[in-house]
Amino acid sequence: MTYFSLLLLGKIAGSLVLFVLPMLVLPQARLDRLLGQTSSSPAMYRLYGTAVLALLVAYAWGIVMAERGEMPWGIVAMGIVSNAGGLLVMVVTGMIAKQRASAVFIGLIALGLGVSLIVPDIALRRAF
Repeated sequence: MTYFSLLLLGKIAGSLVLFVLPMLVLPQARLDRLLGQTSSSPAMYRLYGTAVLALLVAYAWGIVMAERGEMPWGIVAMGIVSNAGGLLVMVVTGMIAKQRASAVFIGLIALGLGVSLIVPDIALRRAF
């Protein structure tokens, strides 16, 4: 498995636990408390969970490509926009203070994707 595949596998697993499952299954009141906000409908949380799940499908395709020895540039670009953009939104809105674990997680993923962009040969090396 390549280093890049391990990065994406970590992104998929972490996102399922931190974002997708909570947004799709937790009651609205619990999500409101966890996030420190209020939504008028649980639909917004469910839509967010579904959108992140769709991104995870793309990341899984990136693993397939990386294991073939191809750098999935579209997945790298999508991931940088998604993770660095999400971190930026968290910083600008002040949400980072309430969601430190999520911010660290997406920040590290953005960093790993940035490194993969700069040194793709290392990213596509076999980790084991």
